[in-house]
Amino acid sequence: MNLQQKNSVKNHFSRAATSYDAYAIIQREMAKELAIFLQQAENKFNQIIEIGCGTGLFTSELVKHFPQSGILATDISASMLEQAQEKLGSFPQISYLQLDGEKPLPASFLSVDLIASSAVFQWFSDPKKAFKNFAASLKPGGHLAFATFGPNTFFELAKAFQAAYAQAKKEPSYVHGPQFLAKSELKNMLENFSCDIFSQTKEQYFPSVKAFLHSIKKVGAQNAAAEKNILKSRIILQNMLENYDRNYRTEKGVRATYEIIYCLARKKGI
Repeated sequence: MNLQQKNSVKNHFSRAATSYDAYAIIQREMAKELAIFLQQAENKFNQIIEIGCGTGLFTSELVKHFPQSGILATDISASMLEQAQEKLGSFPQISYLQLDGEKPLPASFLSVDLIASSAVFQWFSDPKKAFKNFAASLKPGGHLAFATFGPNTFFELAKAFQAAYAQAKKEPSYVHGPQFLAKSELKNMLENFSCDIFSQTKEQYFPSVKAFLHSIKKVGAQNAAAEKNILKSRIILQNMLENYDRNYRTEKGVRATYEIIYCLARKKGI
């Protein structure tokens, strides 16, 4: 992701700050499950840094499960930080800072116990470099914990677009759907850590395909920088909507699948 794309994603989340929570059903579940998974570390975290706090869904879980810890909630979007602070302003142990989570953390936040993040790392342009930066900020034996989306997320959308192009007898001009890293790829990038990493599948149901697309746009799960590409061809879009509805409608509604990857990593060293 280049600078222009990153700014597009940043602006997208800033615009969605006030409505994000209403659509972030899966993200809320991810935050809760990551916090429970994190308790397995059985460590006392004096200082926690959260990367990409958004509106504070995961922050609220951290303060609930680790009430004695100092928490620095960070986000690239000032609007998201404002939402989190408004929601969690009564907790004095939480402080807030606007920053790009891919860049090295300030020197004043070195040797921390835990760096944690939920539903953020899929937006990183260079996660391997970010993981290296995190390792530099953690004390020996410190932990990195995160939840992110895996490559099988929204596979229905990708298949519906593939069928739409085939129907129109056109070659795909754009790879539709998210391009997320696999569990094995993430693990290979965590060179400075020993880690426990696993994935699970979640399903969400919507009254229509358009309702699904509207929802993922609101939470940023769709690449905000690519929206113009998705809408270039009306016939492709219409074919996609019909294919999706025909192949993935159930009694519960139109299905959307998420692959969620959870990781608890410990920095190597004594």
